[in-house]
Amino acid sequence: MSRYLAIDLGGTYIKYTVFDDTYRTYTNDSFPTPSIPESFLKNVLELVEQMNQAHGIKGIAISSAGFINVRTGDNKDFSIGENFTTYNLLSEIKKKYDLPVVIENDSNCAAIGEQVTGLGKRYQDYCLLTIGTDIGGAVVLNGALHRGSHYRAGEAGLTLIKKPGGSWEKAGGTSRLVKRVSQEIHQEIDGYYVFRHLNDDRVQRVYREWLEGVAAVVVNVILMIDPQAILIGGGISAQEQFIEDLRGKVFTLCPNLEGEVVIRACQSGNDAGRIGALKLLLDADCQRCTRPEPSPPASFNTSSTDT
Repeated sequence: MSRYLAIDLGGTYIKYTVFDDTYRTYTNDSFPTPSIPESFLKNVLELVEQMNQAHGIKGIAISSAGFINVRTGDNKDFSIGENFTTYNLLSEIKKKYDLPVVIENDSNCAAIGEQVTGLGKRYQDYCLLTIGTDIGGAVVLNGALHRGSHYRAGEAGLTLIKKPGGSWEKAGGTSRLVKRVSQEIHQEIDGYYVFRHLNDDRVQRVYREWLEGVAAVVVNVILMIDPQAILIGGGISAQEQFIEDLRGKVFTLCPNLEGEVVIRACQSGNDAGRIGALKLLLDADCQRCTRPEPSPPASFNTSSTDT
């Protein structure tokens, strides 16, 4: 059975998985994301070479931060590091390998992954918001990904909200929450600390202020897109308290939305981006070869992994 390399290029880690076309896992691992563009490119190409030698891969599917032109591979995002934008990975990989390659925005990939193994199977119109280092987003309309004319549809995290004192800023992801709580209590903490210490008035105050900003972003997305559902991804989506608090704040800010839109955590977990990237690769391969598309599994199933 053919095997494919799926790579998730994140701001902190590069995660990779070797799948077959039933989404079965053969290798699964990660390493820190290099900040220097030359090292970033070198590590990606070395990864492709290693996985090709080990598994004889038949294609490469890449989920990446940025505004990705899926035809050319250009990344025109103005809000991320130069390691993501200096080199065109699609072109660089194709220089060395005669293999099909797709590259797509990470939130878009997560939205497609949720169609394969998660709640995306239930809805025709939904928005996915990934809350991590920052807030990313994707829009699915009539069951199809909507990229926008400049490949940045759904990037709700870049929208501005007004803060006390009249300044404008982004709501920010969990990294902003963690940073502000750390400043408030004069201690370096992580996201888990926040939810274990919400009974601390200082933590609660910062959390509620941050939550209101995120909820304002969600409200604006709902009013602009009018989806059936908002699906929340990122590590914080595993915190049931956060999903409940976000839902409550959204419907407090705009009570008329309650009963009209569902707000739920994604079900595909951290593999969603790689699963979605592979789905896009398999779809593209089906179009090239005009062969029947393999049916996605009833549930994402894994065999042995390297980690």
